[in-house]
Amino acid sequence: MSDMLEKTQRYTTMSRKSAWDESYRQEHPRWRGPSDLDLSGLKGRVLELGCGDGKTAIALVEKGLEVVGLDTSRTALLILSKRVVSERLSLVQADGLDLPFGEASFDCLASVHFLDHLLSGERGYAVEEMRRVLKPGGVIIGRFFSVNDMRFGKGEEIEPETYLRGNGVFNHYFTEGEILSLFDGYLPITINSSNKPTKFSGDSGHRSLITVRLRKP
Repeated sequence: MSDMLEKTQRYTTMSRKSAWDESYRQEHPRWRGPSDLDLSGLKGRVLELGCGDGKTAIALVEKGLEVVGLDTSRTALLILSKRVVSERLSLVQADGLDLPFGEASFDCLASVHFLDHLLSGERGYAVEEMRRVLKPGGVIIGRFFSVNDMRFGKGEEIEPETYLRGNGVFNHYFTEGEILSLFDGYLPITINSSNKPTKFSGDSGHRSLITVRLRKP
């Protein structure tokens, strides 16, 4: 068994859930500020995968959309339930690899740094579940950490381009090509890479993100 495979086997679903619960207990809201995602043109029922404590979910609700926020962390969902109370927002604690929804249940999906926190063998399953619950012609809004990000290469590498930080949460860093390959068969509407100066945990550098809008045929 390879050293890298042994490392990934340590990060079970339960251990990662515990790491996220602990992370959300530290400081709230975990993700500060309003969402800067372009949510224009979205309609109907939206599923946000890995909604956390609500940065994107709140923006979607404010757009007047019917939103289902899904996360494995009960702590995050409890925080979100206190941040906003709306009849347009429903919260579900579940695993993004096994979505508790029927086929073609949603008009849109939001995946903001959701796939970044999955292992290579899981990302394909997650995308297939996304494909299953999204209606034909439906739209995916996605955001991913880029390999150009200031945190790339920092921490313990547990898989190629995937690094574990001290809080027990790991990040995978993408290229545009990897994202398009992962969503093979979808029609790219937009794909943009951005680099913004930032400070994170005392470090200065550039936050590098890839944002995509895709349509299911």
